[in-house]
Amino acid sequence: MKTYDGYDNDGKFVYFEAPNFLLFRKTAVKLIKSIPGVSIIDVKINEDIFYTLMLNNRIFEIWEPFGDNSRYHIGERAIANSNELEIIKQKFSEFRPGLFAFFLNITKSKRA
Repeated sequence: MKTYDGYDNDGKFVYFEAPNFLLFRKTAVKLIKSIPGVSIIDVKINEDIFYTLMLNNRIFEIWEPFGDNSRYHIGERAIANSNELEIIKQKFSEFRPGLFAFFLNITKSKRA
């Protein structure tokens, strides 16, 4: 999956975004849970910030700005550059949605 990097004013990588067209919130949570060492802090699938996790004592959030954005925003709660962020980004970069997810998403869109 293509991801989009975000940088602070000093040019340090501090967050990334992942398109949510074929990546449902529950799937994003499953991706993160598959990373060794991740601890779940909070899951609220129906909130803008829908997943809070800890990896190596660093707290990260996954959120969808305004609840209807085309991308998920993933970064540390306290904005910072870290190796852990790279680990999380790699997991999203490796994600390949199945054909079923594509058709399921189209079907959901037609019902709305």
